[in-house]
Amino acid sequence: MVAEDGEAVAEYSPLSHLDLPIIGAHQGIILQMIRRVMAGRAPDDGAQHIGISTELTKIAISTMQEGYYLILMLAKNKFIGRAFMESRKAVMALEQEMGYPIDQTLDRIKVLEREEGRETRRARLIEDLNWDLEWEYASAIQYLQHAATITGAQYESIKKKLLRHSYDEMEHAVKLSDQIYYLGGTPTTDVAKREVSLDSHEMIRLDLASETKAIKRYKERITEAESLREYGLRRNLEDILVQEEEHKREILAVIDD
Repeated sequence: MVAEDGEAVAEYSPLSHLDLPIIGAHQGIILQMIRRVMAGRAPDDGAQHIGISTELTKIAISTMQEGYYLILMLAKNKFIGRAFMESRKAVMALEQEMGYPIDQTLDRIKVLEREEGRETRRARLIEDLNWDLEWEYASAIQYLQHAATITGAQYESIKKKLLRHSYDEMEHAVKLSDQIYYLGGTPTTDVAKREVSLDSHEMIRLDLASETKAIKRYKERITEAESLREYGLRRNLEDILVQEEEHKREILAVIDD
C-alpha cells in the first residue's frame, strides 16, 4: 500500500529479498500519471484498476480513498484478472478499517461477488489449459522418443503413426497457446513428466494411458468452455479431442493385434 508519491505505507512479501519501499518509490512517477487519469473518473465509480505488464512481472494497481494505492506485483505467468478481483476485496476491507461508510462497501461487495464467479472460473480455466499445454509438450516428446526407439516386427505399423502423433500434439500445443493468450493468460513453458521406457510393449502401454487421460481432460475442458460461453475455445477443444480419440484407437489396434 503506497501513497501517491510512491512512499510505502505498508508492505508484505513472502520473498525477503524484495525491498518493497524502494519498489514503491520507483512506482511514484507511474502513480502520478495514474492519478491524473483517474481524476477524470466519476467519484462514485468505486475503486479503479490499472494493469502494467513488463518483461519480468505484472503489476495490478488499485486506487483507494485519500489518494492511496494498493499495488500487487505478480509473476509474469499469473492471471492479472484474478489479482484485480482480490485487490478489489482488499481495497474495500482497508477502506472499511479506515472508517469509510460501510453501506457503500457492502453494496460494492455484492456486485463483486456476482462478478467474481465468472472471473474465478475464467482464471481456473486458464490454469487448466496451461496444465493441458504442459501435457501436450510432454506427449510430443514422448511420442517422438518412442517412434525412434520402438523395436519389433509387430510394431512396424505403428512407428510412423507415433511420429505423426508427435506432430499432432505440437499442433494441439499451438492451439492451446493461442487460446490461453486470447483469454488473457500466458502460455506456460513448463513440461509435464515424460513417461518413457526401453521396452516396446511398455511404450505402447504408456502412450495408451496418456491418451486416455487426455481424452478425459479435454471432455472436462469442453464443459468448462461451454459454461463460460467461450464457443471458439470449445470448437478448438472438440477438434483436439477428435484427434486424441483417433490416437487411442490406433494404439488399441496394435495392442489388439
